Formats: sequence, structure tokens, C-alpha cells
Amino acid sequence: MLSSPIHPRLLLVFVLAALVAGCGAGRTARGGAFEPPQVSSAETAQLVVYRPKQQWREKAGSYPEVLVDGTSMGILRYNGYLVWELPTGHAGMKVTGFGDKARNWEFKDRELSLHLKQGETIYVRMVVRYDEKSNVLGRPGMDYMLVVHPVSGNDAIYELKDMRESL
Repeated sequence: MLSSPIHPRLLLVFVLAALVAGCGAGRTARGGAFEPPQVSSAETAQLVVYRPKQQWREKAGSYPEVLVDGTSMGILRYNGYLVWELPTGHAGMKVTGFGDKARNWEFKDRELSLHLKQGETIYVRMVVRYDEKSNVLGRPGMDYMLVVHPVSGNDAIYELKDMRESL
């Protein structure tokens, strides 16, 4: 029995579905699932930086490089997190689009000064939002704004529970 050829419209549907499915490839974090970090040494602290999923996927295809005291800790993809164990004391964290690994990041650098205490975990949340002030009648499109701020561990773990490590 001979099989009939695939109808051209059906083939088009399959091709379009494959293209749409591939549109998000490489944009979101794809590492391991989040597990609450455990500080391995009493003399160190942990820093968790994360970028939660958002309703409109604002700037999901672009991502910054994150630096701590000038050392690259990696890129922070959409719906992803990064974890570092660091020595205690003061540390400077910077989110930048000028790093070698950053992709299409158009925001000005954001810097935070952190005080890391022994055995502590600090959570920093990064969110790209639509800037409501740019929503003006007669003006096409809206601008974006970047918000980077520390959050409590109790709040952070609920956002982090479905995230993947940013690789």
C-alpha cells in the first residue's frame, strides 16, 4: 500500500509550528532547577541574582553580564538565576551590557553595593518593565526600565522555585 503525499498546507502548518517553537531558543535560562543554596563555609556568604518570568516577556531575548568586584560571574538570562559563594565584607555588583558575554543589552549599567555577612544569602532581583510614563497618546511604542534591588529570602524563594540556572 502506498502512502499519500503530505498535503502542502499541512506541511506549512508543521514548518510554522517548528519556527514558532524555536523563537525562544537560547533566550531563557536552561540550566538546573533552583534549589535553596547552602553556604559551604562559615567565612563566606552567598549572592543569588535572578530575573523572574514576566507576563509580557520584556526584553527576554537580551541579557546582561553580571560582575562582582570587576569579575564576571556570567550572564543573566530571562527566567534565570546565578549563585556565587563570596568572601564576607563589602562587594560591588554591576549589571552591564558592555561585557563580552552580554547580548543586545541596551540599559545603562546598574551598580549595587552589598555587605556580605558570614553564612548569609543575599538575593538580588532584576526586572525589566514597561515604563508607564512613556505611554503617551500619539507616541508610538513604550520605553523600558530596569529595576535591580535586594529582596528578602522569603520573597525570593517563591519566585525562584520554577527558575533554571542561567548558563
